[in-house]
Amino acid sequence: MPNANQVEFSTTYFLKTLVLERCAMIGRTSFRSSHFARMAFFQSSFFEGIADFDVAHFTSNTSFHATQFAEAALFNGAHFAATASFSVAQFARRVEFQSAIFSHDTDFVATRFLDHSFFGSAGFMQSAFYNSAQFEGGSNFRFANFNSVTSFDDGRFNAQAAFGGVKFSRFVPSFFQCTMHDNTTFTLSSVYWPDVPKDKRDAESDKEAYRRLRQVSANQHNPEAEHFFLRQEMACDAILKEDWLSRFVVRAFGVFSSYGYSVWRPIAGLLATWGIGALLIQIVFAWAIVYGTPPRGMTEVPGLMDALGLGLANTFAIFGFRSYYLGEAYMIALPVLVKLIGGVQTVLGFIFLFFLGLGLRNRFRLK
Repeated sequence: MPNANQVEFSTTYFLKTLVLERCAMIGRTSFRSSHFARMAFFQSSFFEGIADFDVAHFTSNTSFHATQFAEAALFNGAHFAATASFSVAQFARRVEFQSAIFSHDTDFVATRFLDHSFFGSAGFMQSAFYNSAQFEGGSNFRFANFNSVTSFDDGRFNAQAAFGGVKFSRFVPSFFQCTMHDNTTFTLSSVYWPDVPKDKRDAESDKEAYRRLRQVSANQHNPEAEHFFLRQEMACDAILKEDWLSRFVVRAFGVFSSYGYSVWRPIAGLLATWGIGALLIQIVFAWAIVYGTPPRGMTEVPGLMDALGLGLANTFAIFGFRSYYLGEAYMIALPVLVKLIGGVQTVLGFIFLFFLGLGLRNRFRLK
């Protein structure tokens, strides 16, 4: 296009198919309130300035495939009556779809909302807004990357919405007052979601966003997604705790049980409690061996198998192994330090058994 400060197509009626593939729009470009009676192709084009498509009407198929937007892209109130594709598009700055209507399938596959502009100058993608947008057809956001604030508040998904493989790099997307279709999917892996922020204000915002996603998952009767967002919510909640003890308890719950979802972590905790405790008990017994006398009340020095058996009985004391296999006299005769180690094993064993039961319940979706 001509090297002008502004490319003006506002309120233009395009009777035939419009093809602007691989075009460079210099300066501000406006298609505000324009009407596209046939197909519109902007594939692989480049908008250097603000791209204004507010209140535009796209009657037929529209493609912005691999289009690059160096500045803000505005689609507020736009109506896409047929298929719309923004796949592999790159938005360097703010993009707005407030009150936009997508009447057919919409494709945002691998769309990137970048953290830098296109001429090497440093920058960041400010935000992506879809407030009040209505997706009447299927919407596909697979493998898209949102680098900053993303809001779907007050929007509506009347058909399948696919967010599988979407990377939310810095902020949790907002879906408050948004109507979600039952067939809405997210990738349930923390790799695709932001790290827990250190700032309390950001942690509070992320916590509320996760709470909303958990509510959506509960309404969809998707317990796996519901518990994933609960885990993310609790990780944010650990930052918000005022006293160190509460923060420690919540974080320990996350580390040792993945907030009640892991099975292998409690099992590893039980094995460590048993093995390390048995080793410490054997060290105490070995002290008696060095000095040549068994612990008080015992007829001989206990060996390694005795330490392992005692450690196992202590760790699973809830099952009554100590009284059934070892007897009260044996337990009373133990050195004080061995009794102390056994008490710690008993407490930790109970905690890890509880975590294990909680993980099994949540894994098998039992109520």
